[in-house]
Amino acid sequence: MADQISIEDALPVFRQRCGELADENLLLRSKVAGMERQLSQLEAEKSELMKALEAVTAGAAPETSVTSEC
Repeated sequence: MADQISIEDALPVFRQRCGELADENLLLRSKVAGMERQLSQLEAEKSELMKALEAVTAGAAPETSVTSEC
């Protein structure tokens, strides 16, 4: 026969573990949101760099907002 525990003993442990899992879930969702934002920024940067590369390979001057002073 399988071991059994009382509801009174199991309920506090169950509640604690549910709280831990909820906290972990929240942290993971926050990390995912941050990573999605970072991915979006990197994709935008990649698009700009690809346009600049295409302009350079086509012989045109790339459009950049960076100026150099010598």
